[in-house]
Formats: sequence, C-alpha cells, structure tokens
Amino acid sequence: MTIETSTETSTGTSPARIESAAHDAHDAALARACRKAAWRIIPLVTIAYFFANLDRVNLSFAKLQMQEALKFSDVTYGIGAGLFAWGALLFQMPASLAVSRLGARRYLFLALVAWGTISALTMFTSSIASFYSLRFLLGVAEIGFFPAIVLYFSRWFPAERQSRIMSMFFLAMPLSVVFGGPLTGLIMDRFDAVAGLGGWQWAFLLEGVPAVLLGFAMLSIRERHADAPWLTQAEKQALDYALTQSTPTQAKRKISRAADALRHPLLWIFVTICFCFNLGNFGLMFWLPTLVHQASQGSNMHTALLAAIPYALGALAMVVNGFSAPREGVRLRSGLPALVGGAALAASVLVSSSVWASLILTSIAVAGGMATLSMFWSLPGRVFSDSAVATCAGMINMAAGLAFFSGPVVMGVLKQWTGGVSTGIVMLAASLSLAGLLLLLLPRRLIQDV
Repeated sequence: MTIETSTETSTGTSPARIESAAHDAHDAALARACRKAAWRIIPLVTIAYFFANLDRVNLSFAKLQMQEALKFSDVTYGIGAGLFAWGALLFQMPASLAVSRLGARRYLFLALVAWGTISALTMFTSSIASFYSLRFLLGVAEIGFFPAIVLYFSRWFPAERQSRIMSMFFLAMPLSVVFGGPLTGLIMDRFDAVAGLGGWQWAFLLEGVPAVLLGFAMLSIRERHADAPWLTQAEKQALDYALTQSTPTQAKRKISRAADALRHPLLWIFVTICFCFNLGNFGLMFWLPTLVHQASQGSNMHTALLAAIPYALGALAMVVNGFSAPREGVRLRSGLPALVGGAALAASVLVSSSVWASLILTSIAVAGGMATLSMFWSLPGRVFSDSAVATCAGMINMAAGLAFFSGPVVMGVLKQWTGGVSTGIVMLAASLSLAGLLLLLLPRRLIQDV
C-alpha cells in the first residue's frame, strides 16, 4: 500500500487526476472547436441575415419617396409591408420540411438567391398589384432562412453556448438599421433621377444583388462538424459529446419527435411569446423612420441617422445580455428587457413633442427588445432535439411572420383612424410588455435546467 501510494504521488496518475486531466482536455478541445466554428460560420450567416433584414426594412426608408411616387395610402403601404408575412405563413411548414430534407447549406443557397432577386425586382413596382405580389413572394423566399439557421446552429453549438451565438447572429437585425438605414438614405439622395430611376428604385436594386452573391458563398459551409476538415479529431469528438452525450438528463427531457413537439403546450407558449414580442418589434421598426422624419423634418439621410441611434444601442444591449451569463438566469434575461422596453415605449407617447426625449425612450425600448431577442431564440434548442427543432422553429417563426404583417398594418389603420400615432405606439408597447411577462412566468426548470 505504501509503495502504491508513493507511485501515485510521484507519477500523478491517480484516477481522480486522470479524470480531471481528461475533463480539462475535453473542455479545451470543445472551446477550440466552438471558437473555430464561430469564426468560420458566424460572420457569413450574420452578413446574410443583415441583407435579409435590409431587404425587409429598406421598404420603411424607401417609403419616404416610394409612397409619394406611387400615390400609395398609409393603409396600402401597411398592407404591402405586411404581405411579406402571408407568404411566410402559407409556406412556413413546406419550407421547414424542405430545410429538413435539403439540409441547411443547400436551402440557404436557394433562399438567398431567390430573395435577393425578388428584392431587386421590387424596383419595378408600378401598381398596388405588383407591390403586393412582390412582397408576398419575398416572404415565400425568406421564410425558411431562420429555421435553417436554428437547425444549423443546433448541429454546431451546445445549448449552453446558444445565447452567445444567437446574440452575435442577431446583431444583423439592429445593424441593418444602424448601417442599412443610412445606406438606403444615401442611395435615395445620391441616386435619385440617375438613369431615369428614383432613388428608392436604386435602393432595392443595390441592396438586393448582394444577397444573390451571398447565396453562392453559402455553398462553402459544412453541414455538420463531422465534415469539417479544419477541426481536429479531438475537437470533433469533444463537440459531438457536448451535442449528444454530455448531459444525458437533458437529452432525456428533450422532445425528439416533431409530432410530439406540435402537441406540447410549451411550443404554443413560445408561439404566443414570439407573436407578442414581434408585434411590438416589427411595428416599431417599420414606422420609426416615418415618426423620426415627421418630428425632425430632416433629409432622408438625416432621418436614417437619427433612426439608427436606437438600434445602435440595441446592438450593444444584445451583446451584453447574450454574453453576460449564458448558463444562468435565462428567464430573467429574456423577460425583463422586454418588460422594461415596453414601459419605455409607452412613456415615449407622453414626451412626443420633444424629439430627443422620445428618441431616448424609444432607444430604451429597442434595446430591451434586442436584448430579449437572442435569449428567446436560444430556448427552442433547450427543449427540442435536432430532429424536431427545425419544425418547431418554423412554427414559432410563423408567429413572427403573422406579427410582421399585423404590426405595420395595425399601425397604419390606427394612424389613419385617429389621425396620430399615439394609440398605435401604446398598442405596440403593451404587446412587447406582455411578451416579457410571459417569459418571466415560464417554468424555472425549463429555462435553466432543461
């Protein structure tokens, strides 16, 4: 016994030390694998999502010229802005099935090429019918993009890292306003009447073409980590273990069959939260440039720069919230920002006569919404397994599509009915606050332990 003890002490090969060393080696290999994957995947898909959002929201800036040129009413504009959602709603499930069948890589290629082409063709809008048709088709083209991304991330990053990854990915949304808004305003001001085209037409063309090019770039990504030549065997094994075997209790709790997931009440709670959150988020995103323009009476470029301020702060809030504690407090970090954001948005109505006061409160509202966004979309991967997550993400995303339609339309109707925007802003604030409250009321075990 004395000899054995001496041998263990001198060689340091006790079972406990061996297990500790193996655990440390696993953690190091997993960290390297996730870091490599993040550097190779996140920039490309984030840029793609940037243009996806830009192709959606550039309509809110193009409206400043487009509505006058085509003589569209606020209701017509609101319906056209939201018809994107009807294409999404009708084709969400076929798109989700196509994602599962084709894989994320091939589907992302097809989606980017299709929506970039359709967005560019919006420059030829000349009537209400063509406007509505192109917006509907854009929704059909884009709707499978997000479920494909959720599925793709679930194959590359463990659940406890999802909030960080999502926060980096979702940076594309506020940045599409921070940079895309001024870019659209600049194009509209500088290219107006060039070659006989309006500035808004040039904006659709020049911002649609990059999506097509990014579609071909998507063919360079790997579908699964096992196929990545830039990962070592140890890194692949560590990532595979983290994704499938490291937490057997969690794996047992996850819902693996799509049919079971569709019957599970948690899915429909997520759907409700997603609708409420996005009703406030998209409604504000589409109407913010108009509200800022009416208050400041500035140029298109000046309006875009002012409207970018809330989303710059939103991008910062998203990163801070996503990186602060990816393993703990997910419920609080999901619900509280939306609740605070809704209260700030409601308060902005009381100071609407002051451009800067209302802009500060709107910035808090946008920051709250953006901080919630990445945390919320890390939840499906905690509850649903790889085989069910694409279908569930598609169902949840349908609620976002419905809100995408409802927010701008309701704002347009209320503005035309009341002659102002205060009623619509309060409605958006209430919806955002309700989403935050529902997130705070989610079962603690589900959010932190699943």
